[in-house]
Amino acid sequence: MSLIRTIKHLLPICLFVGSSALADPMGTISVVSNVDGANVYVDYVEVGVTPYEGELTVGSHSIRIVADNFTPWATRVGISEGVPSEVSAELFSGSGTVEFMVTPTGATVTVDGQAMGSAPIRLSDMPVGDHEFTLIAPQHEPVSGSFTYTDGANVLIFEQLQSSQGLFSFGSNPSGANVYLDSELVGVTPLSLTEIESGAHRVRIQLEGYGTALREVDTSDGTRGDVQVTMVADSPELLVKTGNDSALVYVDGHLIGEGPKVSLDIARGTYLVRVEAPGVQVVERSVRVPREGRVSYRATLFQEGSPDSSTLEIISPLTSRWTFWAAVGAGTVGVGVTGAVVAESMKPEPAPTGDVEVLLP
Repeated sequence: MSLIRTIKHLLPICLFVGSSALADPMGTISVVSNVDGANVYVDYVEVGVTPYEGELTVGSHSIRIVADNFTPWATRVGISEGVPSEVSAELFSGSGTVEFMVTPTGATVTVDGQAMGSAPIRLSDMPVGDHEFTLIAPQHEPVSGSFTYTDGANVLIFEQLQSSQGLFSFGSNPSGANVYLDSELVGVTPLSLTEIESGAHRVRIQLEGYGTALREVDTSDGTRGDVQVTMVADSPELLVKTGNDSALVYVDGHLIGEGPKVSLDIARGTYLVRVEAPGVQVVERSVRVPREGRVSYRATLFQEGSPDSSTLEIISPLTSRWTFWAAVGAGTVGVGVTGAVVAESMKPEPAPTGDVEVLLP
C-alpha cells in the first residue's frame, strides 16, 4: 500500500444560487493501468484506484499512479470542458521509493541528518523503518516530519513551505519581557507576529530587574525576523539628564525616553547616545557603560543657530572629585593612617596646584 503525507488546506466554499455560469468549468477523466487497484493521485491528493473515472476542473493537472513493488508512474494532463481525457499507465516492477515533492522547487531535502539533494527528488534503497526528514528553502519556513518505510512501498511526501516574509518571533530568558518593535510596544515574550513589513527594524526587550536588550534586524531579503535574548540581572544604569521636557533620548537609534531625565538599565558596553529636542541642536556621542553601578551624562542643549554647540558630557560621581577627597582628607585626620591611605588610593583625579580654597562642612 502506498503512503502519503500532505498538508490539507481548508478552502472557503462559495455558494451561488441560480448562477451555475459562475462555477468552474469541469471536464471528465478516466485512468487505467496494467495493475488494477493501483492508487491514483491527482495533484498529489489520493482520489481512488484504477480503473478510475472522475471530474476535474479545466486546466493542467498532475496524475500519479502508484502500487507497491512497482515504480511510480506520473504525467500531466490537460482537462478541457466537454472533451473526455484518458490516461493509460504501464507500471514496471520496482523495489520501492521515497519521493519528495515540495513547493517551492529546489528545497533542500535531508533524511536522518543526511542531505539527499533538492526537491523534487525520488530516493531508492531506503532502509526499512522509521525516518526523520527536514525541508529547507531560502525565505521559507523549514518543515520537519517523519515517515515509515516498508519493503516495496512507495512513499510520497508533499509539502508547501510557508513564506517567511512578514514573520517575526521574539523570545527571552526569563520570559515575560516587554517587546518594542520600532519603539512600539507589541507584546511580551514569547511572541510571534505576522505581516511585518520587510526592512530594517529595531527591537528593544525590557524586563524589570534586568538589563535592556537592544537589537537591529534586517528582513529586507524576505527572511523571518528572529530575536532570542538572555536577560542580564542587576545591570548597570545609564542616566541622561537633558534639562528639557521635550528632549528625546536615543541609544543606538532606539528611542528610550523623553523629558529632562531619562534612565535605562542596560548591559555593559559602548553605545551611541543621541539627544534631540525641537529648536535645539542635536548632540550625540559614544558612551561607555560600566560593569555595574550607574553612569550619568548631562546634555547642554543650545538653540539652533547659536555659536555654541550642544554637548553631552559625563557627570563625574562625587567620589571622583578632588574637592570631595579634600574634605574627606580633612575629616580623616582623626581616624588614623588607615583612613588616609584608603582615601588616597581611591582618588581618581589629582588636586589642582596653587592656592585653592575649599569650603568644608
